[in-house]
Amino acid sequence: NAHRVHYLIVLARTEPPAASSAAWTSTPRLAASAAAHQGPVRAIAYGPDGAWLATGGQDSVLRLAPADDLATVVSTASESGWVLGLAWSPEGTALATATSDGTVAVQPLAAPAGGGAGPAVAASSVVIAAHPGTTAEAVAWSPAGDTLASAGGDGQVRLWRPDGTPIRNLAGVSPEGDQGVGEA
Repeated sequence: NAHRVHYLIVLARTEPPAASSAAWTSTPRLAASAAAHQGPVRAIAYGPDGAWLATGGQDSVLRLAPADDLATVVSTASESGWVLGLAWSPEGTALATATSDGTVAVQPLAAPAGGGAGPAVAASSVVIAAHPGTTAEAVAWSPAGDTLASAGGDGQVRLWRPDGTPIRNLAGVSPEGDQGVGEA
């Protein structure tokens, strides 16, 4: 059974549309392309400054690379399941991942060892059992960076502190069929 290598392609526009036109008129150009994961890429997000790109895939790997040089991977981390969603913290000091085993992981970012360029995934992370028995499909940070929202295959949206402390269920349908806002 041969492994397929899936490529990540980033398209960029050469110029913004004219003020009088709402449509782009220039032709997109390929800005970068690189072998990204062994299996489908399921999640992708630019860092807050736009200089870094994080990707996650069905190979259960989180990768960080410069947005203009995707072949130069500066950091990788193994996740507990397929990476289905990811989000940078607003200040760019952490990444949150949503995985197929129902967990959300908060990965602190540190300066790379040896003085290399770019962020590195720190050795420790906070793992939250966000959606037990199903998948964690998506994750997002609040603008202040003090709250995470996770969405799961259980129909629930849950709010968390970055240290894993539950705040509450925001909305959704529970496995029992109950609807509405409730406590986590």
